[in-house]
Amino acid sequence: MRAIRYQDHRDDHLQLMQRGKYHEAFAMLQEMAPMHGDDPVYIADLAEAMWYMGDEKQVLDLLHILVTRFPDYYRGWLQLGLRMGSYGETEQAVACFRKALELKPESIAARTELAKHEPFSPNSQQARVLRKYLEDDIADPVKIEILIALANAEARSGSAVKAFHYWTQMNALRKLDYDTEGLLQMVKEIGRLAPAMPRAATDAAMPRFLFITGMPRSGTTITETELAKHPDAHPMGELPTLQIAVQALKLPAFSGLRRDWIAHLHSIDAAQIAQIRAVFLSQLPRNAPRGKVLITKTPADAFSIWAARLIIPELKVLHIERHPLDVALSNFSTNFGTLRGYHTTLDGIADVTRATWQVRDINAGLLGADMRVQSYRAMVEDQENQLAHCLAFAGLAPERMQTEADPETLRAVRTASVHQVRQGVNTKGLEKWRKFERQLAPFVSRLGGPEVIAAWEAQDRARDFRPG
Repeated sequence: MRAIRYQDHRDDHLQLMQRGKYHEAFAMLQEMAPMHGDDPVYIADLAEAMWYMGDEKQVLDLLHILVTRFPDYYRGWLQLGLRMGSYGETEQAVACFRKALELKPESIAARTELAKHEPFSPNSQQARVLRKYLEDDIADPVKIEILIALANAEARSGSAVKAFHYWTQMNALRKLDYDTEGLLQMVKEIGRLAPAMPRAATDAAMPRFLFITGMPRSGTTITETELAKHPDAHPMGELPTLQIAVQALKLPAFSGLRRDWIAHLHSIDAAQIAQIRAVFLSQLPRNAPRGKVLITKTPADAFSIWAARLIIPELKVLHIERHPLDVALSNFSTNFGTLRGYHTTLDGIADVTRATWQVRDINAGLLGADMRVQSYRAMVEDQENQLAHCLAFAGLAPERMQTEADPETLRAVRTASVHQVRQGVNTKGLEKWRKFERQLAPFVSRLGGPEVIAAWEAQDRARDFRPG
């Protein structure tokens, strides 16, 4: 009788994964363990399902077992390299990708991932191979990663023109739409309607929350990681919890960040407020401890603080401001996957920057002393003093601060800022834009001209809380 192979049943598992049903896919694999536990393809699929379920530690353990038992299995090394790279463990990731290339020299995936983690010259053999790949008929997601690697190589060599050329090509391939006009209209309606909405009444059962907001790539992740060193803080990462709660209202013509639902804010009643709260609490991680300050750092939450104010009595917002040109450069040069379609053009980034500034000012008016606007520049130049201010603002005693974050906290960081987090707070992210000033001119023009940038810089200096 022919033995049942895992490959004969793998299609069902892959279909569940493609549909985002990770728990069901994992359950299916668990049932197959007695028959296929020694199959390297099965083990790799199991690790991938666990990864998407958020079980990072067991994934690493499983992948290490996989490459130890099957050292000639190419996919095991590639997968381990991807996971190590996502944690910012660059040296270990590079070693894994090199091993994968040794086993499968023609692998575009392994070479592209290696290029992302190991610097190379635009004139190197690595660069020539990557440019040759672009001439081949390869999938757009692979082209995007190659273009980013080549752009970064040009940027390191000082060629702003060539780097921007590759980044522009990368963004053109992403073909994402974003209703920036609708976002700006929504902010206008929030400013008109939210001030009349009630603030949540005192409720001892509700935890304390700190929302860290700001433009993507503005320093929210590193700020959260530093605050997470405090024993009375519990970081939850980038969760869509608040946005899910708002969507649960099912307001007339609700369609996300669009203009056609926001005008109905004035009709929200006590029952709907209770509904937002219930959905919000149900979406919190199960391990969220009572008695600690829960920290969430989803940048888009800035546009839903009006809802947080309705349901959370002890709510504070720490809004991070980084130089708009550095934020624009970082957004334009980063691949966010299918998220944040606005960042594929400089005009889109400018529009969302303007909307974020507007909603920042609205939120400051709604929250008063419960919102702090924190200069990223001041934070990296004067870390100890600025961090003490942030801790005190959040209701966390600065004297109880620890010097290191829990390793599990670092593992939880899975945003595009992971490498910066591993490097700790430093000034390397300041004024990167200066080398690309000519290329960023359309962004400045769309934002309102050089005088707008000068006004922002003056405001940022005024946010410097250092004594003297």
